Amino acid sequence: MVVNYITTNLINGKQYVGMHSTNDIENDNYLGSGRLITKAIKKYGLENFKREIICICENEKIAHENEKSLIIEYNTLSPNGYNLSPSGGVGNGGFHSDESKKKMSENRKGTPAWNKGIPHTKEAIEKMLVAKSKYRGKPGHKHTEEFKACVGRRNSERIVTDEYREKEGN
Repeated sequence: MVVNYITTNLINGKQYVGMHSTNDIENDNYLGSGRLITKAIKKYGLENFKREIICICENEKIAHENEKSLIIEYNTLSPNGYNLSPSGGVGNGGFHSDESKKKMSENRKGTPAWNKGIPHTKEAIEKMLVAKSKYRGKPGHKHTEEFKACVGRRNSERIVTDEYREKEGN
């Protein structure tokens, strides 16, 4: 289920409105993941925040629409509160338009990744090997039919160009 909630800083009264998917409303201690709310939680400590469920929604679309109106209703936009966008989180149609995303993508083309050439630590390599060994070659490990159907659906929707086939040697 998807809930709309409001998190209140008990020290300064600032609030954050958000939405969250959960299976256990009673024991879910989620306070929010926006930049400003997470900084505030680090600064003031978890014990100085209280979350209240405002409403339970049928789906994410409804929760997102509620979130927009609740941000306005509770006046939680920065500097009054911890919300940065009047339309909610970035993953839900927040900051970047499709045009902005396209421009950012074009600007990054040809530049190496930030971590290119930085070797993994020994600890990271060990963790990756452990994770890999848990699933690869493990007797009895099989993907569920639901997972296989999902992969099949995604693969059937792929568009493979002649250029790609030539590049891959197919």
